[in-house]
Amino acid sequence: MELELKSIVQTLDQHKGEDIKVLEIGALSSIGDYFVLVTALNNTHAQALAHYVEEVFKADGQKPLRIEGLREGTWILMDYGDIIVHIFTPEERSYYGLEKLWGDAEELATGALTDGPSEEQS
Repeated sequence: MELELKSIVQTLDQHKGEDIKVLEIGALSSIGDYFVLVTALNNTHAQALAHYVEEVFKADGQKPLRIEGLREGTWILMDYGDIIVHIFTPEERSYYGLEKLWGDAEELATGALTDGPSEEQS
């Protein structure tokens, strides 16, 4: 699973996803183990990021349990069971504030997943 997380975070980073965060939610909820949150520049960028994430899972032979919001592109939810990816436009991410809602979740350092410095260190 860590390899999948690393691939997802690296892919989002390579394709200009912003403010990437990984929250470990497994101890707080049974809906999954991790949330990956990322901000896209706009709707089209969000849809492109979703496509790239889908390719990461497809290469591993996995299909999503469901994908919501792809057509609108303002908040795309990609449910892969243990990993749930949320791709937001800046306005939607600010409005829904999942980081605050899941404030008790442990945030993983994305630097360890991208082979670069974590956002807290940059």
